[in-house]
Amino acid sequence: MLTIDDIQFIKKIFFNDMNKIILEVDKQWLARFLWANEIISIKDKIEDSNILEEIDKLIKEFNEDIHTDIENNSIKYLNFLYKKDISFYNTDQGNIDFNIFLSEQYFRTKPMKEIMMKTHIEIKNVNYENCWNLVSHILAINLAATLSMQRNHFKCVLLNNNTDIPFLTSDQPVVNIAADKNNLRKLTINEFEFYYPITPNLALLICLKENFLGTGNILDLEEINVKNYNAKMISQCGGILFSNSKKGLV
Repeated sequence: MLTIDDIQFIKKIFFNDMNKIILEVDKQWLARFLWANEIISIKDKIEDSNILEEIDKLIKEFNEDIHTDIENNSIKYLNFLYKKDISFYNTDQGNIDFNIFLSEQYFRTKPMKEIMMKTHIEIKNVNYENCWNLVSHILAINLAATLSMQRNHFKCVLLNNNTDIPFLTSDQPVVNIAADKNNLRKLTINEFEFYYPITPNLALLICLKENFLGTGNILDLEEINVKNYNAKMISQCGGILFSNSKKGLV
C-alpha cells in the first residue's frame, strides 16, 4: 500500500502544478491507485476465500491491466505505422494518444525504474520503489502532454531499413537516443529524441525539427545508420535484446 508519506511525496515532487489540465490528470492517476489502496486495506476483514482470491488477482493484475488498456488503444496507430502512414500524428487526438503510448512504454520498464531509483534522494518514511508504479504513469502523462503542447517543435519520422541488418529492440522498447544513460541530471528539450523500433525494417523517430537534417517523413537508412541506432538500443537496454535473426545480434 501507498502510505500517507508516499502520497505526499508523490504530490510534492511529481504533480505538475504549472499546468491545471495536466495537474487534474495527475490527480486522476492518484485517485485510481488510492482505489487500489482501499481494496488492499479491506483484505484482512474478509474471510471468504473466493473473494480473497479475486482480490489478490485484481491487485496483482491492476497495473498490468492499465498498460493493456493503453496498448489496446494504440493498436490502430501501430497499424497506420505498419503501412508507413504517420498522418494520425498530425491530428489532436492521434498526437496525444500516441505520445501517451510512447511515454508509457518509455517509463514502464525495469531499466527505467533502476535509472530513476539512482536519482532518488532518500526521504524518511518514503518508499520510492513502492511509489514507482504510480510515479511512472505520472511521469509518462507529464512527458506526453509536453510533447503534444510543443508539437510544433517536433517532427515524427519513419526510419526505413532496407539493409541486411535488422533493427534490434529490447526490454527498453522506447529510448531517448539524445540522452546519456549515465547522466542523471534533468534533461533539456534539446536532449530529447525518442527512438522506437516497430519492426526489423521500420522504426519511429520523434525529434526536434531543428535537429532533423532530412526532408519528408520517411528516411531511408544506410547500414552504418542502422548499426548506430542498434548501438543506442544496446546501450540503454536492461539486458535483453531481441532480433529476428542471429546476424543482428553478432
